[in-house]
Amino acid sequence: EEGVLFPALLRASPQQNYEELSGQIFEHNRQRSLIDGLHDSILTKKTKEFIYCARHLNLMLRAHMEQEDNTVFRLVDSTLSAAEDEQVARDIGVYDQYWQDHELSGLLRRLEKLESKYLKKTRAG
Repeated sequence: EEGVLFPALLRASPQQNYEELSGQIFEHNRQRSLIDGLHDSILTKKTKEFIYCARHLNLMLRAHMEQEDNTVFRLVDSTLSAAEDEQVARDIGVYDQYWQDHELSGLLRRLEKLESKYLKKTRAG
């Protein structure tokens, strides 16, 4: 969204969608902050902080998805031409493919390590 869709919406309608898109980016940054809090709480083994961040992230993501349905999709429909919409879809596809090719395998390896570590702990306990 932030790297492909939002810039396309701003190019298609200079500054017209700035306020709504800035709000979306602000929400994304709040979500990132809670994810950082989750990560830190795991490293410091602070269960209460983990629960707090997880609950708030869950609530925030639910509200954010509904807000995107009402805001971003409406902006796409009202702002982008069919050709621009197709270009955005292609660009997002390229981005997704790059992410899958370069990021996903490393994340899956980390997840497997965590799973193995915690499965050993649960079996030992």
